[in-house]
Amino acid sequence: MKRKLRVLSMLMAAVLVVQLCTSVAFATYNRQLTPDVYHYELNEENRSTEAVMQVNNNLFYTYGDENFSYCAQMLSGERIQFSYYQIANDRLVESEIYEIEDIYLAYSIERNNDQNFLALNRTIIDNIESFSNVHVVDGVSITGAGVMAAAYGDSLDDAIEAEFGRSYTGLSKGSLIKTYSGTTYTVRCTESQTTSYTTPDSRWFTKDTAVSTIVAWAIAGSWTWKALLLSLICTVVTTVTVNGVEKTVNNFTAERTNVSLMHTRLVTVDGYSGTQYWAGWTRKYYFFKGEDEWVCDSGYNWNVKHPDFDDSSSLLATGWNNFVNYLTGGY
Repeated sequence: MKRKLRVLSMLMAAVLVVQLCTSVAFATYNRQLTPDVYHYELNEENRSTEAVMQVNNNLFYTYGDENFSYCAQMLSGERIQFSYYQIANDRLVESEIYEIEDIYLAYSIERNNDQNFLALNRTIIDNIESFSNVHVVDGVSITGAGVMAAAYGDSLDDAIEAEFGRSYTGLSKGSLIKTYSGTTYTVRCTESQTTSYTTPDSRWFTKDTAVSTIVAWAIAGSWTWKALLLSLICTVVTTVTVNGVEKTVNNFTAERTNVSLMHTRLVTVDGYSGTQYWAGWTRKYYFFKGEDEWVCDSGYNWNVKHPDFDDSSSLLATGWNNFVNYLTGGY
């Protein structure tokens, strides 16, 4: 079932007009970019996402599913540059600049509404092998355990701690004094926070690589971004605008990982081992490393919370009832 999270508005059309009519300097350096997302659609049946966003006056389109990912940048003068990643064979491809009018004519794409930018890119994706003015991007892609721990270790741990704080255990969230059969018991609810992360994937990029290429790699596979991954990348990758295309200034190794932030609340009874009841809350956030440091996505891509997690009174009451059942041989 398709669930549309954002729709393409007339504002998108206005931005498109501005993008097509505004000249772009040959070399303009950008470091911190602020995006606006005009369209974001999740297709749950196909497990894919599609988005249109503006970053520093540049209009981008992204698409990703489990097998293929794609990113395009709209350029002034009605031109487009795109990149795509074929996951099965680890093939990352970057295109030259194409004239949009040529693509519209070749594939008979109508241009009578603000959905044209979507139709344009969907058509390119559907006919991706017919675009020959492209080149395969050199670079070593390393996944899973192949990435040496020294490559990310302390810096990633530091970034996680800076984002979420230190791990902890035993934080008091409430207590009860209860009496049963003449004996008084102290029931406690405590909280812990821990984090974990997937072993980072890594890829080497040379200078003058299009930003669209880095994005196509970064959103591949299960890395379907939730909100602002394009902006996230641009905060840690120095870019320069060359003939309208955002390109990297330096060589660097990009890394990505999915960080789990886990909170657990336990109900225990003083003097007795074991947990009488518990509730958890887990969120996952994408972290990306460019030239200098790891940065965290602005929103989570996973969020599961036990219904009792926020209600310490309910946790304590359920834990106490479970303890009484234990005392009476109820379980």
